[in-house]
Amino acid sequence: YYCVPSSATNFLCHLIDAQIFEHVQTIQVSPELLPKLRTLYVSDVARYTKDMGRERRALETRQRKLDEKELNLWRAFTDHGMRPQIYEQLTKECQQEREKLGMLLQRVTAEQADSIANLDAALQVLTEIGEHYVKCAPEQQRAILLQMVERVILTAEGQVRQIEWKPPFCYIQRLKDGKNSGQE
Repeated sequence: YYCVPSSATNFLCHLIDAQIFEHVQTIQVSPELLPKLRTLYVSDVARYTKDMGRERRALETRQRKLDEKELNLWRAFTDHGMRPQIYEQLTKECQQEREKLGMLLQRVTAEQADSIANLDAALQVLTEIGEHYVKCAPEQQRAILLQMVERVILTAEGQVRQIEWKPPFCYIQRLKDGKNSGQE
């Protein structure tokens, strides 16, 4: 039995599990829709990561200023007689700043790539779940659902009214329901 905490309400597991599987089946994606889904997802990721674009531009601006600073340091050293110890210290600081900027730029790029990889992984998981979920033992099915489902909302009669999916499955469900994330 599935029990509602702090109440005497109980539901037969096999009845709820069968309904949950029906809901899992509703978010299966047909292969011909994958390119459209991926395009929509990339578009939404780009829309929601505008701050990353601003951050990237700011980092690139800092990098250009750093290039100018290094050029000016070189000119000060060669043309104006800056002492070698000062030049070394300032160029070392510039190099540390360049390394820091490089890591920050890599992080921004990786975050966007990770978002796209998450969708690809979710689609692969959905495909495998559609093929293998029914064949899994109940413990394995529950483990799968723990990764996909935020919560299951039941009616008083034990009917699944709604399943709240975890990301990125909730995104796929919204698209399936015709609710592009930008339109909500």
